[in-house]
Amino acid sequence: MRTRTITCMAAAMAVGCSSGGGGSSGGGSSGGESSSLDSNCNALCNKVSAAGCQSQETCLSQCEDLSSVPASCQSAYDTLIACGATSGSVGCTSSGESIGRCDSQAQAVADCVKGSSPAATCPSGSYSETCNDVECTTTTVTASCRTSSGTYLSSSLALPCSSVSNCNGQLTCSPTC
Repeated sequence: MRTRTITCMAAAMAVGCSSGGGGSSGGGSSGGESSSLDSNCNALCNKVSAAGCQSQETCLSQCEDLSSVPASCQSAYDTLIACGATSGSVGCTSSGESIGRCDSQAQAVADCVKGSSPAATCPSGSYSETCNDVECTTTTVTASCRTSSGTYLSSSLALPCSSVSNCNGQLTCSPTC
């Protein structure tokens, strides 16, 4: 089971990209929360538009549409949007856009929407910040991990391992490279 399919419109499509999502719909935020989401969506969509991935208007419409965000996942979604707005970098891909440096926040949204928490069974470690498509079984952890050049490599590591790192695209059983 894939735990990460975050490649659509930056953060706003994190929910739409996650297969098997469901649950009750979030009807939106109220009061200060809505203002914060609007502000963060605007900042994120400025990045998406500047990267030439999508128009500002389309991005804002998708980012602020909470109809596919389960109410129980709203906080995780807000955190992802805030990360993308403040520290994420946006890059265009053939299937959409992705946010760099917000991997753990995107994973939290995907896990929440799927109604499971696969990361709870995965070993801890810094790899979760730079690896996508993390899959864990009782014997292995597999992921697509970013290299120093920015490309991604598929990597697997035998378990048990108490702390996992991404060392230039390769998973290692060590807290550091």
